[in-house]
Amino acid sequence: MFYSCRNLSLFILLALGLMICPAYGEKEHKAEAEVKSGTAEKKASEVKVEVKSDKDSKDGNVNKTKTESKSENSTENEVGDIKVYNYGIQAIFINSDVTISGGTISGEMTKNENGAVKQPAKPAGQKPPANGAAKPKPADKPEKPGKFATLIKDATKEAGLFTVYTAKDEKIYWEILPEQTDKNLMASGTLATGLGSGWVKPGTYMGGLVVQFRKIDNKLQLIQKNTRFVAPGDSQKEAAIAKNYSDAIIASFPIDVTNPENSAYVIEMGKFLLTDFFSMGRDVNSSLGGAYGFDRSNSYVKKTKVFPENIVVRTSYAFRSGGMGGTIAVPHSGSVQLDLLLDIRELKDNPDFKPRVADTRIGHFLEAHIDFTDNERATRFVRYISKWDVRKASPELEMSPPVKPIVVWIENTVPKKYRGAIRDGLLEWNKAFEKIGVKGALVVKEQPDDASWDVSDSRYNTIHWNESHDMAYGGVAQWVADPRTGEILHGSFLVEAENLRGLLNLRRVREPDRVAMLKERLTGEAPVNARQMMTDYQSAKADQAAFGMTIMSARAGIDNISEEVKDDFINQYLFSLICHEWGHVLGFRHNFEASTLHPLEDLHNKALTKETGLTSSIMEYLPINIAPEGVEQGYYFEPTIGPYDYLAVEYAYREINPATGETEASILNAIAEKAETPKYTYGTDEDAYGRSLDPLCNTFDLGNDPLAFGKQTTQLVQDTIPKLPNLVKDGDTYLMVRMAYNRLLSYYFDSTSFALKYIGGQYVNRVKKGGPNDPAPLEPVSAARQREAVNFIVETIFSDKIFDVDPEMLNMMAAEKWYHWGSSLSTASSEYSLSSMVENMYDVILYSAYSPLIMRRLIDAEKQLNEGQIAFTVPEFFRRFKQGIWNEVYSNIRLDSDGKVNIDLDKSYSNKNPLISTYRRTLQRLHLKRMIEITLQAPYGMPDDARTQAWRTLVDLEKHLSTMVKAIEGVETIDDYTRDHLAESLVKIQRTLNANISARVDRW
Repeated sequence: MFYSCRNLSLFILLALGLMICPAYGEKEHKAEAEVKSGTAEKKASEVKVEVKSDKDSKDGNVNKTKTESKSENSTENEVGDIKVYNYGIQAIFINSDVTISGGTISGEMTKNENGAVKQPAKPAGQKPPANGAAKPKPADKPEKPGKFATLIKDATKEAGLFTVYTAKDEKIYWEILPEQTDKNLMASGTLATGLGSGWVKPGTYMGGLVVQFRKIDNKLQLIQKNTRFVAPGDSQKEAAIAKNYSDAIIASFPIDVTNPENSAYVIEMGKFLLTDFFSMGRDVNSSLGGAYGFDRSNSYVKKTKVFPENIVVRTSYAFRSGGMGGTIAVPHSGSVQLDLLLDIRELKDNPDFKPRVADTRIGHFLEAHIDFTDNERATRFVRYISKWDVRKASPELEMSPPVKPIVVWIENTVPKKYRGAIRDGLLEWNKAFEKIGVKGALVVKEQPDDASWDVSDSRYNTIHWNESHDMAYGGVAQWVADPRTGEILHGSFLVEAENLRGLLNLRRVREPDRVAMLKERLTGEAPVNARQMMTDYQSAKADQAAFGMTIMSARAGIDNISEEVKDDFINQYLFSLICHEWGHVLGFRHNFEASTLHPLEDLHNKALTKETGLTSSIMEYLPINIAPEGVEQGYYFEPTIGPYDYLAVEYAYREINPATGETEASILNAIAEKAETPKYTYGTDEDAYGRSLDPLCNTFDLGNDPLAFGKQTTQLVQDTIPKLPNLVKDGDTYLMVRMAYNRLLSYYFDSTSFALKYIGGQYVNRVKKGGPNDPAPLEPVSAARQREAVNFIVETIFSDKIFDVDPEMLNMMAAEKWYHWGSSLSTASSEYSLSSMVENMYDVILYSAYSPLIMRRLIDAEKQLNEGQIAFTVPEFFRRFKQGIWNEVYSNIRLDSDGKVNIDLDKSYSNKNPLISTYRRTLQRLHLKRMIEITLQAPYGMPDDARTQAWRTLVDLEKHLSTMVKAIEGVETIDDYTRDHLAESLVKIQRTLNANISARVDRW
């Protein structure tokens, strides 16, 4: 599992004449296929299906051809041993022998003794069955005596879970005992090698599923079990479920040979193992940006290791591309090779493991089932948390070692200087287990340099260390859980070394797109999948650390930070990273409300935070904790697990033995009720992303007042910018100044995200009726806090003081120029367009602030207030933004006591020092653009009341701009920029108000 299980759609049922979808295989262009077949032209009325055998060629030459009608628009595809000509739609089969009869496609792996494909014989004079008719079942043939001995002659044999024979012709046979059929197995895949780019890294978990071997007639089918629908203990309902919800056939193998000694079925697994079972081609394409296809002919099984309880197959997969990509990860972009470890283990029932139901007030990963046993249950789902089988060896003792500890291995490639921080981050969780009476729940060991086992072998819980040129993440947690019960069977963790280099040299291999980062942050869109979720966190966490190191280096001078300070910084970073990710492996979800534990002013009190943590949970997305100037620095990163983490461990792992009058449910409820108190509050991904309401549930904030944290961050940035030249060492280029300034600006504008969540926001309480405080689930943010948030945006974020930069520093911001492979900045412009970046940042903020989502929340919140509570309304929102953004207009116009309009201009202005600065003019144009858009063509979902207020804003602006434009006409002390900007803005408004528009009417 990557934070949550990846969905695997391995095979799709094929329907001839409708749609045939590829599961995996190779695709060839039509022209290429025609050359191979020796026919440059085909009649428009022919369809050709060719079946090959391994005997005739490496890939198998044609030994039987069948011709039917075909359109001239058809294409030719080659898949393993089969070519299919059709209407541009691929048909891909694992099976060797495919027959088409009466509109039905069927595939059977039937072979004769010499390996040639064998077609079922058709009796003389027999006509093909009509469309939809069942194909006659072929009669079983008696097995030839001595066939088993012939097959395994000179083959290597390994006995274990299954007996595996590897023949000299590289064919691989597995023995499946009759009693091993219909037994649950867990099949999972892990990358053993990677590409040094994107997500394709050694140790990456590719997915897992529950499978069975099932004997049907003379075939052995590999079945994926459907574990979503259950009715335990109710045989009638279980029978009804079986009729309504089917399993899935992954592959089908003929049983041509049996072992005469034990009656085991012998099947050839080689062809199945050489399929892109886990859709690695998708990840190759994503990481390298190419169009790679699976190259089966150059893929092969490297090694099979057979153990008593599992089998590990290491396969080298080849992928190829006809185009030339821009990647530097491989020497030739047309070819890629990856090794995958496929682990198949017996999924035994664990009678000692008791599944534990989930509670919405505490965040655990889940295995959910639709359970039909209880017709009166409020929800159709039964949800079990994911957890390891950690139990006391001596339950009668207050403190006992576990029956079986979780053993974690640190890979021998991890630099020795970092192993201590990694070990400490893992063992930190033992504190929470000791609180519930389990001593030594986690044990950490180091892989010996001469170890014979592979760190990607799923029998070992391993910390992997990856060296990559391109960092997609800082660290990734992965685990495998039994979907039936939630028991975690295996866990691992990947650490990316590149992020440490990025901290030490203050740069990233690929400098992030700051505008894109801000847009993603402000829109609040949730990552689309688990991988993106982790990428976002780890990339952002590494960037947070670089932000902190930038401030430290700018303050002290880059040559004046000691190695001891750097080592302490890195060790704190690694500790918190490891502890967070291993929390996922233990089954815990994020807690984005954990940052509310302390007031902002207490976060640098080391005595306090060493004991309780910076937040109530290590599972928070924690930003760098940098002290303001003049304040003694506390911990940079989380130094320990927090109170909520102890609660999450107690709920999941405390052994529950109800006394008289108690039940397990009542005990668990008492534990979960603690999460309704401030010290233990919980909010997770669905609370922080998307249409998130709660301003206290954020990523990368600190303290119990996110708005105050945003204000502190903007001040840090303003204080640091003048010091950026301190980042340049003698003899170095000035590139660091450019990169650091971009980084600081992005954090300055990012503070807007905390303020916007207050506008129309509501505090979300995860509570149940009758709890300790019994608050309402939703609590509207007060009007005073909403005004404070708006004022912060218009007075600080929209202030042009941040751009008051020394011209000498601006002239340092040239791009670095190199011309060679991998030089990502070789084509960068030396121009540094600050005005362009500012325009993009302002545009993103204004579109987010005036989004239909926020407008509707403001309107809805008015009805949620009790009698006497003051509302923050849509008209007030529009008015405050208008007056703040156009402050130069509204603050300079006043009425005398006699009603005469006066313009207050306290000094002379010039084109070099205008009344309205470059950046403020940009802001005002963008605001005007937004008002005109909402008035004339409001985006989908915008409330009409908001459109009306945009119109009112334009009417009011027209009045004030008309007054000011007339007043400054001919005044020599006013600069041209300001005069023309205001005059043009006035014309735009007048044209908008005089526009002919048609009211839209919905017709149903």
